[in-house]
Amino acid sequence: MVLLDALARRQGEGFANDALPRARSEEEQIGADDEEGDPPVPPDLATIAKACRGKVRRLIKRMTGQLELAAAQDRARRGIVQLAAVLGAIHMLRVVEQRPEWKQGHHELVGRADKWALLQAASVAVAWGPDGLATRAVAEAEGAGFAELSMVVGLLAWLAWDVETDIRVASQQGGLQGLEDEQWHAVQLLAVLGSWLVEDDPARTILETSVARTPRLRVDGEEWIAVHFAALKAFGLVEHAPDAHGELGRSVKPGDLVVLHLKATPRVRVVLDVTAGSGSAKVVVLDPEAPDGVRSYSASHVKTLEWDGSLE
Repeated sequence: MVLLDALARRQGEGFANDALPRARSEEEQIGADDEEGDPPVPPDLATIAKACRGKVRRLIKRMTGQLELAAAQDRARRGIVQLAAVLGAIHMLRVVEQRPEWKQGHHELVGRADKWALLQAASVAVAWGPDGLATRAVAEAEGAGFAELSMVVGLLAWLAWDVETDIRVASQQGGLQGLEDEQWHAVQLLAVLGSWLVEDDPARTILETSVARTPRLRVDGEEWIAVHFAALKAFGLVEHAPDAHGELGRSVKPGDLVVLHLKATPRVRVVLDVTAGSGSAKVVVLDPEAPDGVRSYSASHVKTLEWDGSLE
C-alpha cells in the first residue's frame, strides 16, 4: 500500500496537488499500538482489497495524465519509464491475488474496469501511429531499445491476457463476448503492440513469465501466446505492405482487416463491427481521435481481407 501511495504521488507530478493521505510508517504504527495498549487486530482482507482498488484506480488515472504529458517533446522516454513502474506494480498485485487467502475470498486488488482503462490508454499512447511513445522513446535513446520499453510492451501484452482478450473467443462469438462486449476492440489494442512485441525477445519473455504467474481458468497460457503471436505476425505482414493486400467488394465481418487510405495512420486496422449504411455496409474501426473513439468507412470503398493464419 505504501508503494502504491509513493507511485501515485510520483505520477501526480505536474498536476494540481491532491496527494493521497500519508500512510503511517511501521514505527508509527508500533508506537500507536503501544500507546493504545490493544492487541493487534487481524486484517480484514475485504477492507484492504477495497482500499487497494481505490489506490490503484487513482494511480491509473494519474498515469493516464502522465501519458498525455509525455506527448511533449523529449518526454517520451520518461513516460515509458513511469508506465513500466505502474504496470509492474499492477502485475505484482495480480500475483498477490493468486495466494490462497486472497483467492479463496475472491478479493480483487485491481479492478477489472481499471485494467481495461489502462490497456486502452497505454496501448494507444505507446504504439498508435508514428508519434507513439515507443517510436519517440527509441529516438530519444539514439535508436536503441531499452529495458523499460521491453517491460512496457511485454506487460501491456500481459494486460491484454489479464482482461481476457482472446481472438478465438471473438471469432467464435462474432466479437460480442468479453469485457464490455468489445473483444475485437481488445484484440485491436493487442495488434497495435504487435510490431514491437514480435521483434523484442525480452518483451516476449516478460509476457510468458507474467502469463504463467496469473493463470486463467480453463485457458492454456502457452497456447494463448502461440495463437496470438501467429495472429500478430500475420497482421505484421499486412502492415509491412498494405497495398499488396486486400480487395474491394468482398463480404466483410468483424475481425477482418481493413486497409485504409494513404493518409490514415495506422493504415491497417481490425474491423470492430459491420453496420448497415445507405447503399452499402459500413466497417467500424478504432480511431482514438474521433469523439466516440471509432470511425466508419463504406465497405465498398476500402480493401479488406480475412485475418488468415490467426485462428489455427
